[in-house]
Amino acid sequence: MRKTTKSIIIAGVGTVLSLGVILGTGSFDLDVMARTSGIARTKVEVDTSHYESPEELANRTQERVDAEANAQRQAIVAEGSKVENRTVDGVTSEVKGLYLLDEIKGLAMAPSKEYYKAESNTTDPSHVEITAYETDAKKSPQAYQCVTEVATQQYPNAVIGPSVNVQYKWPAGEEDSNFVGTFKFGISDSLKKDGGKYAVVSIYPGGFYQIYKDTDDNPDTITIDALGNAQGNLAMYTLIRID
Repeated sequence: MRKTTKSIIIAGVGTVLSLGVILGTGSFDLDVMARTSGIARTKVEVDTSHYESPEELANRTQERVDAEANAQRQAIVAEGSKVENRTVDGVTSEVKGLYLLDEIKGLAMAPSKEYYKAESNTTDPSHVEITAYETDAKKSPQAYQCVTEVATQQYPNAVIGPSVNVQYKWPAGEEDSNFVGTFKFGISDSLKKDGGKYAVVSIYPGGFYQIYKDTDDNPDTITIDALGNAQGNLAMYTLIRID
């Protein structure tokens, strides 16, 4: 073996042994390392002035969450307040609230003057507000199954269209009030058919249901005279084609 090669091997062993001491399981002193290696030991100063306390971080996180929630609420209100969502065939809904519709081409509601003129009825329909939002078999599987069974039992060839949940909100003291009136729905493109005949299946809490036939001759709309919240403050309305 040549002398130069032997020297490299010896030097390498020394290096490995030194690293073995440094990298071993025992502790070691940084000052000793600095003195033996000739490396200058530098004290590192950490500036913590920009760090937030846990309380500050929690507050800032909550501010972000609140800001996002507020933005979402504003977006929902903006969408639910669109005129086209509450207007059907030139008729604008007389009921206040949010109309969150997509497939259904608008919903317009008008209280029944005859019903609210009755002596035994003291409810003021102008007090009610609604939130209308579309649903489907995935979001409301039991209600949707009920609609299918009810519709096909009377109309075996019925085609089930889009559904909308309507949440009725009455002020304190009028929680048990009912909404009765005319409903106009814009027929969705997926359900529309030349010469088609239509109806609406209404599902109410407690298993009560009703099928209302279309009373207008407009091929783009369905008009029914219906009971809104028969029990509780929620009802689901499903457009169907019955021919």
